[in-house]
Amino acid sequence: MDYFIKERVNNKGELCTIGIDFEPENNVLSALFSSIRIEQFPDFITDISNSKSTGYEPLSLRMYNDIDWEDQAWIKSVMHRNLQKGEVFVSVYKIGETIIPESVLDKILYNYGSNILDVFHKNSQVQEKYIEYYNHYDKENHIFKENLFWVKAMKDSLLKLSQKMINPEY
Repeated sequence: MDYFIKERVNNKGELCTIGIDFEPENNVLSALFSSIRIEQFPDFITDISNSKSTGYEPLSLRMYNDIDWEDQAWIKSVMHRNLQKGEVFVSVYKIGETIIPESVLDKILYNYGSNILDVFHKNSQVQEKYIEYYNHYDKENHIFKENLFWVKAMKDSLLKLSQKMINPEY
């Protein structure tokens, strides 16, 4: 599977986001990357770095090492096969489902996340949205978040993901 990371511009020619296209086309993976808001990427990358199942409206990722028999039965009913060690089940509401090797997802996410960091590291709106995201998140979940700097959080999460890629037992 090949993928191409591209800057997307609006009708005024202004950069509005980063996109990813897959060859052959994979609507589920395209929707996965486009569904995550920029301010959520540090947490999303950290979840993947920890090989932790995660979900962000409208998507869900299930890691083999983090599922129970009920998850496995549901995946089998949808995909007509069991999820295997080293695989990730990706489900995007109203788009579909797919299974991808965790190592491939890690590589794509690292490259995509690095591009997002390069493009948005000086964008003050991303920083403001990150703080708003955590203010809302903290109130709902009663969690204190010390690191409210999006750029630092992105760098830390990408570093952790790169360490996992080098040493999967990390």
